[in-house]
Amino acid sequence: MQTWTNLTKTALLGTERQQPPLTDTGDAGLQNLLTQLDGDDRERALLAASGAITIVRRAGYVTALAGDPAVEPISGDDLPLCRREAIRDLPTVLEGEYAGLLMEWLELVAARGQRVWDRSLPDLLTKGARSSEYREVIRAVVGNRGRWLARQNPAWTYALAAPVDAAPDDAIWEEGLREERVGYLRALRAVDPAGARAKLEAVWPQESPEVRAALLETFDTGLSLDDDPFLDSTLDDRRKEVRSVAQELLRRLPGSGLRQRMAERAGASVALASRGDRLAVTLPPEKFDKSWARDGIDPKPPAYNKVGERAFQLAQILASTPLDFWEAHLGGSPEKLIALALANPDWNELLLSNWQRALNLESSPTPWAEPLLRHGLSGKNALSGIDWRRVLPPGRLEAILEEKFAVDVLADYSSSLRSLLRELPGPWGRKLADKVLDGFRLSAVKPNDYALTHALESVADYFPEDMLPEVYSLWARIVGENEHLMRQRERHVARTDFRRLMRRHISGE
Repeated sequence: MQTWTNLTKTALLGTERQQPPLTDTGDAGLQNLLTQLDGDDRERALLAASGAITIVRRAGYVTALAGDPAVEPISGDDLPLCRREAIRDLPTVLEGEYAGLLMEWLELVAARGQRVWDRSLPDLLTKGARSSEYREVIRAVVGNRGRWLARQNPAWTYALAAPVDAAPDDAIWEEGLREERVGYLRALRAVDPAGARAKLEAVWPQESPEVRAALLETFDTGLSLDDDPFLDSTLDDRRKEVRSVAQELLRRLPGSGLRQRMAERAGASVALASRGDRLAVTLPPEKFDKSWARDGIDPKPPAYNKVGERAFQLAQILASTPLDFWEAHLGGSPEKLIALALANPDWNELLLSNWQRALNLESSPTPWAEPLLRHGLSGKNALSGIDWRRVLPPGRLEAILEEKFAVDVLADYSSSLRSLLRELPGPWGRKLADKVLDGFRLSAVKPNDYALTHALESVADYFPEDMLPEVYSLWARIVGENEHLMRQRERHVARTDFRRLMRRHISGE
């Protein structure tokens, strides 16, 4: 409802600066209601209009859109309904006691190609409006009816983007809302990347910065070197939000001009020492090269980062340089180059931490991942922020963790190690689960251990179901007679029981 949006803007600007919008609502019934208000008393009119529209919305009245034909109801849908038992669980995971299970519930329903029941659509669409991390999976479960409903509320338009595998509709590109046009372009990128690029190039100058950035993000579908010239040209866009999207795409595009430029800069700063026994580092020139900013290199670190300016610039270059460049530039395997970096105590942290960050550029397994992971497991670098399953061969992460617990069964359950364990989809294999549980058993030397309780709780969902009695028994031993920790354990057991039923309600098995 545009009138509500305009009233909100007036409230933010202040009635002394803007008259409350009481005319041109686009709906005769609402117009008659608002024109009865005293527009001279702006504050009172604003409050009265807001109250009136709130009542209208709660009553379910749908206003006509100015200049548009009456809204026609939708008939039929493209997806079957999920099971009745599953939809009964939705309020509990949406805003209730087990809200942390909402993403799993949505993903399970989406995986079965089903949609939610009609009466649940408003609450679910509102959840997505408030929490962006749910939007993609919500789009997958609302169906045609949900997309129709999303057109009636500006806050819900995020749900209008069609699935990637939907057939592109040219009318949407010409007349649709922003989210619909983004969905159209993404769908077209999936089948005709060059055609999608040509369409965007044709309208690029006339689009707003926000729309340019949103449309450019669709290039992550079907991204190839054919896109490099156009993406590189957008690095000259006046708006930072557009440049940031282009920079991120080009960092992840093998062979892009940006990646080549980063590699040239990195090669000028890192080389083998004269004796070949370590890596030597030369900081960038003192005078910042302004052309570097075009590729996304910031000249100065943020206030919280105490590193020097030139070291900060080099860190950004290293994190954006393809890892395979180093093998050719320095002549050696990843294992050898990591050892040479470690031999330089002044710069090894900067080199290794940013080589690790560069893993985020990789879209497939790389020979750099395992040696960098093993280095991180030695406690020298953080392990979070990297999708290790993407950059390691299938099953390799689990094998490395099994080995870790076999060698060091008393390993501390630091947050970074727990995050690695949670990257493995549950339930874990029996061998790894046994190793982890053995580690907890040997670490449980005293009751009332808050740290160990928290560590066990964070991974309890990943044990095979038949091991849960052992897990809960050990948990009770760690808790001892601490009432707070006992209640924490009881809540988790109840959540596990609910989760088991939730999954059965969705699958019907």
